[in-house]
Amino acid sequence: MEKYPAGEWINIATQRADELLVKEGKHELEIASFYLRKKSPRAALARAKRVLDGNFPDNIKDEARDLIRRAEGSMPPGDGGQNL
Repeated sequence: MEKYPAGEWINIATQRADELLVKEGKHELEIASFYLRKKSPRAALARAKRVLDGNFPDNIKDEARDLIRRAEGSMPPGDGGQNL
């Protein structure tokens, strides 16, 4: 896409790249949710924060923020996740 930005396949390539980015973001959030279900909120936080730091669409980042709130709410008292 970078090499041939005006190529005949650029529209399809851009669409597929966007679809893959959404799939990757959802996959990361599924893993974070798994960690949360398995009572590992620190691991869930780390995974969700990677999504926030990535180049994912806003709706994926919104889901990550929600998951972070839930993970922080399930942390044991006194464990704010400072050692992530």
